[in-house]
Amino acid sequence: MATSRHLRALNEGAALEQLLARGSLTRGELRELTGLSKPTASELLRRLVESGLAVVTGHVTGRPGPNAEIYAPHPEAAHVAAISLRVKSLSVAICDLVGGVQTEFQAADISEVLDRLAAGPLRPAHIQLAVPGSYDPATDTIRHIDTPGWDRPGLIGELRTRVDCSLDVDNDVNLVAVAERQFQNGPFTLLWVDEGLGLAIDLGGQLLRGASGGAGEIGYLPVPGAGGGDLQDLIGAPNLDGLTLDEIAERLVVPLVAIIAIIDPPRIVLAGSVARAGGEALREAVEKAMALRPFNVPVELTKVDGDPVLTGALRAGLATVHRRLIQGDGTL
Repeated sequence: MATSRHLRALNEGAALEQLLARGSLTRGELRELTGLSKPTASELLRRLVESGLAVVTGHVTGRPGPNAEIYAPHPEAAHVAAISLRVKSLSVAICDLVGGVQTEFQAADISEVLDRLAAGPLRPAHIQLAVPGSYDPATDTIRHIDTPGWDRPGLIGELRTRVDCSLDVDNDVNLVAVAERQFQNGPFTLLWVDEGLGLAIDLGGQLLRGASGGAGEIGYLPVPGAGGGDLQDLIGAPNLDGLTLDEIAERLVVPLVAIIAIIDPPRIVLAGSVARAGGEALREAVEKAMALRPFNVPVELTKVDGDPVLTGALRAGLATVHRRLIQGDGTL
């Protein structure tokens, strides 16, 4: 049997969930959304304000009766840090509870990042690490990564012991798909063509990661007739220099046909520096080349501006913090 304390916690979580989803609301709007009574809605909003999770941002005027207070999530209630591992450095961004980016910086290594996060004024409640490799949660190890030292068993566990918050790890292209998700209505597959290659398979809000986190590591696929080379040698950005858009499109079609034949996605999203540089002309060239193949799927360009890896990492980290707050997790 649920206790009154448990029911109160559930109601607070429901109220906070609506607040985070809508951005702001009045007591009356909360009642309409949840079916709670007027006294209960008032009490829940009061408790959220007292706990620092909500603030009163204004009043609704111009209607009969007392002006209704407008409540919103308190941005400073929690912060999230996103760390993107690059070839020679790490990029970091910190956002508040509503997603507002507060600061960004570069660092030479992970120790410098963690030291700055610990000493800074915006200490995160959660850290999302993006890596150019696959994270295997069963062994707590990063695989398929070329950055020296990052595939060492036990590394992630050591990093978690150094921070005063939770830390998650995910493939950087998977996190790009998290950023892209807000622009897509349903499942999609994202092909990342940059210095490295990657594939993210979004099943409509959930990512396909595979048994050991390695789903999407398409750069390792061998390419017949390429002298023993793999897909990275065929369409990695450095190997496309000097080619025309049509020639690049013909190369991109090689993995796209294989992807479509295996998973039959409703749409393909092109992302990464090659897609950004080629733009609409490259997209049209890829669709034209695809039309000559047995499988023809709509091809789109990514709609994410700025740094898509950091954007996706922040969104993933925020989702984790929001979920914990809604569920009443006391670890924040």
